Amino acid sequence: MKAKYFLFTLALSILSLPYLLSEPSFNGSNPGCSGSGCHSFLDGAVSVTKLSNYQVQVTVSGTSSRVGGELVDEFGNVVSFINSTNTNPFILTAPSDGSYIVNAGYKNPTRRWDSSSVVFSTLLPPAAPSDLIATIINEPLSVELNWTDNSNNEDGFIIERDLVVADVYEVLDTVPQNTTTYTDINVDILTYNYRIKSFNSAGESEYSDTAEVIVPIELSSFSVRLGDDGVSINWVTATETNNFGFEIQRRLDGSWQKAGFVEGNGTTTEQKNYYFFDDYKNLQVRGLAEYRLKQIDYDGSFIYSNGIEVENNLSLNEYCLFQNYPNPFNPTTKLTYSIPEKGFVTLDVYDLLGKKIAALVNEEKEEGRYEVSFDASNLSSGVYVYNLKSGSFSSVKKMLLLK
Repeated sequence: MKAKYFLFTLALSILSLPYLLSEPSFNGSNPGCSGSGCHSFLDGAVSVTKLSNYQVQVTVSGTSSRVGGELVDEFGNVVSFINSTNTNPFILTAPSDGSYIVNAGYKNPTRRWDSSSVVFSTLLPPAAPSDLIATIINEPLSVELNWTDNSNNEDGFIIERDLVVADVYEVLDTVPQNTTTYTDINVDILTYNYRIKSFNSAGESEYSDTAEVIVPIELSSFSVRLGDDGVSINWVTATETNNFGFEIQRRLDGSWQKAGFVEGNGTTTEQKNYYFFDDYKNLQVRGLAEYRLKQIDYDGSFIYSNGIEVENNLSLNEYCLFQNYPNPFNPTTKLTYSIPEKGFVTLDVYDLLGKKIAALVNEEKEEGRYEVSFDASNLSSGVYVYNLKSGSFSSVKKMLLLK
């Protein structure tokens, strides 16, 4: 019987332990409660307001007298307490920076208690960054942000972006302390506003000034193709903003020259198709030519597209194997060649290990220019070579399949 009584008492003590260690005692410097002075929990009975000089104002609702409370540090030590006072709210004072639990309650009309928390820190939020600048980068299309760091206690920066059409700022990214530049690579043909703020464990700064940038054009395709007496240039825009037009530029001998101009469509979210033919009848063009587009806004600002090369040999006085078009391709492309005299012609495709993939031409041909289609639907992505042979002439070029 004594053993059973002992076990029952031990079990009761274990079940009561969590409540004893968390309930305020209001009777000294030791946390916890025991005996007839214990209270019952009442959620929401205590509210706290942090004051200066490590003081916290404690308010106990439900009574106007006989209140008390304690301030417990993160190690479980009572660092400030009032056992009983008729002053409600009352003040407890922390000794230093840190996180504290406030346990408080009252005796009348019945014993009730609640807890709250408070954090004291002398660390101040960092100063706001300034001089934010947004710049369009053409290749690859992106927006570069640069700013001035005005604080020496930040943990990092929060970068926010607003799509003007949505008029809502969203967090784009965060970067570490002492950073003053960031590149936004996920841009489209839109107007963007950017702003940033610094942060540390004490809080966040005010926002920087805002920076607006207009990404003026989005090319969904741009292609160049050699014809019998010139080059056909095609491009498609997905959307446009303030687009005055396109200057088509050609490079034959190391310097870019204007080949023509096509008027733009201003501002539109609809797909637009453009075409320009560069007539070679008054030009002596041999070898490589490169083309690019100079897109010009109404305000005179501009950006360049990537360049595309095309190999020209409009004379049939010699053998020529042209670069395939398009290149890269998926899954089909065109191979063009010319021969100055009648002869037996082979045009074969190989992988990089020298294995023949396809025999596109294997017959006698008359003098002239020829175009052959190559379908790589059954091949994997990679670099392939094609070889033209006719008489003593042989030429090899590379092409890239991207799936």
